[in-house]
This record gives sequence, C-alpha cells and structure tokens, in this order.
Amino acid sequence: MDASLSGLQSGFSQSSPSRQQQIESHARQAAEYLKENKPELAAPEFKAIVALDPNNVDARGNLGVILFFQGAYGMQYLNSAPR
Repeated sequence: MDASLSGLQSGFSQSSPSRQQQIESHARQAAEYLKENKPELAAPEFKAIVALDPNNVDARGNLGVILFFQGAYGMQYLNSAPR
C-alpha cells in the first residue's frame, strides 16, 4: 500500500467523540465548575449540552438556575423549550 494512503486510512480510523460522549464531557466540566463555585464558566457547558440535546432537562434546569441568578432569565435558551 502506498505510504500516503496508509496515512489517510489511519486518520479515518480515529473517530470523533459521539454526541453522548460530548454531552458527558460537558456535564463533567460543568459539574467541576459548579464545585469550584464558578457558575459563569458552567453556563457555556450547559448551553453546549442543550445544543447537542435540546431535550436534556437537567442541562436546561441547571442553565435556567444559573441564568436566573445572573439576572438573565429571559434568555432564548429557556424560551425555546422543545414541544
């Protein structure tokens, strides 16, 4: 096999994280930020989870609480609940 082709094939063998793995990674990071009392850093992690899974009630709830205490409770993330 041509060396350039084998390099291409090995690049394809590495898969990107699944949607569920991405959600779990964001959730772990958000939990760590909350544990460190850094809700302003946790909010983007919850937003990323909602973007990946709009029906994720836990992420929406946590994001809602953070936004409420930041005075940003009119944000589109809370108004765009799935139907």
